[in-house]
Amino acid sequence: MSRALRVMLADSAATTRRRAVRLLMQQSRLEIADVCASGREALAAIEVRVPDLALIELELAEMDALALARAVGPQRMPLAVFVSADEAALKVFHAYGIQALHKPYDRTALAGIIESARESGEARLAAYREQLARLLVDLESKSVNGEPGLQAHRKYLERILVRQSGQIIFLKVADIDWMESAANYIRLHCGANVYVIRDTMNAMEQKLPPDRFVRVHRSTIVNVDRIARMYPWFSGDYMVVLKDGTELRLSRYYRASVEERIINSI
Repeated sequence: MSRALRVMLADSAATTRRRAVRLLMQQSRLEIADVCASGREALAAIEVRVPDLALIELELAEMDALALARAVGPQRMPLAVFVSADEAALKVFHAYGIQALHKPYDRTALAGIIESARESGEARLAAYREQLARLLVDLESKSVNGEPGLQAHRKYLERILVRQSGQIIFLKVADIDWMESAANYIRLHCGANVYVIRDTMNAMEQKLPPDRFVRVHRSTIVNVDRIARMYPWFSGDYMVVLKDGTELRLSRYYRASVEERIINSI
């Protein structure tokens, strides 16, 4: 690669970002395409900046690295190196031939990653994307090489406590058709009933079972089992049609993730 290597950095810790930027600036023929503090920022940066290499913290705020990869889609991801202080997590990536770095950033290790990225061509990028796709599929099934996946330890919500009209309702998560944000609240749509709880969409997304719910827009999460079909809309967006006829906008940023979830649920 004769031109400057375009690198994107995504890390939720300000001190780590500053150290990584200092180390990157010591490299020649390198352009820092963007520095992100959250998964949402990283998603936008990948779409707009199109970096050659992305250094992504595994435990990113708002949207972790795995959710980010699903939202972008494995076949559209740049060459990515996942970063974490969790040795067990790094071993999972290494088992799939995907580069990963231990936090805090080490000058020598980072320089090696940069040099390797410079030598990468289309063939390596295609192979990397296939490896990433296999990893994401295996993680969805909570199994990697016969071992528990990265998210296997998580306990997802089965019921949501709703206070309404002086009563406390224990709402089954499986009964929710879709949900939408309303400032610092979320509206839960269950058939003809609508319940309101105080929470944020980013926090709720992390609590829901990923094989059952998918984000279709920054303000909307849908139960995969309720999706009947989808059709093109404007500017790369789609419309998702639920089995009850409800139509919800599907942002182009989430389309790959939605299609993958639907296919895996069949």
